Amino acid sequence: MSSFIFFFKNKSGLESRFNTLCGLASASLGKEIPTKIILDMDGIMTSVANQQSYESLILQKDKISELIDLGAEVFLCSICAGKRGLAKATDHVQGIRFASPEMMSEIMSGDYTLISL
Repeated sequence: MSSFIFFFKNKSGLESRFNTLCGLASASLGKEIPTKIILDMDGIMTSVANQQSYESLILQKDKISELIDLGAEVFLCSICAGKRGLAKATDHVQGIRFASPEMMSEIMSGDYTLISL
């Protein structure tokens, strides 16, 4: 069976990349394909717990939580989080796992198809 790692390093203003990530990850999880997501650089901001909702806006943190609920393992760069003052688990949605660069390298060295967005 195939398995995927999505390496997401979003830049502000590129919400279409995030929507692509969510669509691909949802599809793979729907087919019960093991799926891991690594949030790096500005991509870590998608999991910040204190995002504010305006009107009917679907928050990125809610989509990340949904992917976790569907079975995705979601990691974020601990160095990127520290640089942005978001290094506590309570700063992010429940289920996020912090990973050092060494841990991310180990995660990516498995038998996965790596997709970078």
